[in-house]
Amino acid sequence: GDRNANVYYLQGEWQHNYEYAEIVAAEGSILIDYTARNVNFVAVSKEPTPLDIYLDGVYQEKITIQ
Repeated sequence: GDRNANVYYLQGEWQHNYEYAEIVAAEGSILIDYTARNVNFVAVSKEPTPLDIYLDGVYQEKITIQ
């Protein structure tokens, strides 16, 4: 569908708070539609959680957030 630039989109069940969004389901995804040289993304987890990174729909790497 249509997306707006510089907006993030959450898929799955999320709880929205003033400063952050927290996933409340076993799985979910975040789409960040941006045009920039770099993007910074902060993620934390109470236990090690794998995170797959895609750029322009192409898989880049898997990282583990903690």
